[in-house]
Amino acid sequence: MNKFKLGIAIIIFSLVSAATVFAGGPGKGEITVYPGGKISQLTVRYNISQLMGEPVINGTYKWTSSSLDKLDSNVVVWLTISNSQNGSAYIKIDPTVPDNGEWGFNVSGSPNWNQALVSSYSGNQAQGYVDADIAKEFWQNGFKVVDARLSRNYR
Repeated sequence: MNKFKLGIAIIIFSLVSAATVFAGGPGKGEITVYPGGKISQLTVRYNISQLMGEPVINGTYKWTSSSLDKLDSNVVVWLTISNSQNGSAYIKIDPTVPDNGEWGFNVSGSPNWNQALVSSYSGNQAQGYVDADIAKEFWQNGFKVVDARLSRNYR
């Protein structure tokens, strides 16, 4: 193998290795739920990944109602995640609160591993967190987003 081909092979290997080290995680998607009460539909778009070994969480939501124009300014979304190895946990998505039928705005956040996943919550506050090692296992093993709820019921 000549030096040029060897150099190209090293560059390709480095790029592939860097992509493996710097990116990863469960991915992005969208979930729609029908909570009932005054809110007829809630759709959440999420992008959950990892960058340079740290969790990255981003997401926004849209809600529809025939009887509400606004939600409380401190409403957040709790995503329920699950996998067969680690059970279930919650991820907090906290974008701007959108108007009826509109999407909110958010920027990506990178919580510490010991605050990336929530074990229990009340309203818009976490009541407990999943241990950092288990949170990393969720990212490594992958998980599915199985539910989405607003932090406040609108009945």
